[in-house]
Amino acid sequence: DFVNALLVYAPPLFSPVFFILDSESFDLRLIFFLSLSLPRCKRFNHLGLNQLVLSKACSSVFAIRAKNWSESAHRFLKLCVNAGSVEACYFLGMIRFYCLENRGSGASLMAKAAIKSHAPALYSLAVIQFNGSGGAKTDKDLRAGVALCARAAYLGHIAALRELGHCLKDGYGVKQSVTEGRRLLIQANARELASAVPSVTLSSVPTKTTSSRVGPHKKLLGLFGSGCCALL
Repeated sequence: DFVNALLVYAPPLFSPVFFILDSESFDLRLIFFLSLSLPRCKRFNHLGLNQLVLSKACSSVFAIRAKNWSESAHRFLKLCVNAGSVEACYFLGMIRFYCLENRGSGASLMAKAAIKSHAPALYSLAVIQFNGSGGAKTDKDLRAGVALCARAAYLGHIAALRELGHCLKDGYGVKQSVTEGRRLLIQANARELASAVPSVTLSSVPTKTTSSRVGPHKKLLGLFGSGCCALL
């Protein structure tokens, strides 16, 4: 997404370079190339820091190792957040919440991404609600956690789907339904298998849960909505 945005604004002079960057081989080596090129070329720097370009930055752009974390990396993430990058909101939110222990700011950024239907952010907020992270044990909100899990599962998040299955099976934050809980757990395993083995498709997995987007997690989505979570 980041490179595609660059292509939109790239002048003809840079077209060959961006054609290479737009290929499927875009990886950490090319991110390293970008980090070296941006400071050295004024035109390239202006292009790379364009607001629309930053707003399209994907998760690969934020592949920062913990040992390489710096104030410069923090500033770049904030630039992407201010430009509207949903991935940046989620990534910086997680860093602030868990690493920098700035709970309020971190949760706020994750909520900003969750509002835009970012599945990992929704699931992360669900975990926070389940555990009462950053607060007292009394701050747990199981119903909000289930609602957030349902939304993330509906968007295709496998871990959220599995968590939702356990909640239904055990009656954790929702009315117990062992049958539906097991059904979701089987569905989560099928999805995980399909994602791990490209040649396997969901339609070829022998389960009775092929209509995955119209299941109890969607019913829960309508039942609880986003109003149960104070963060949203």
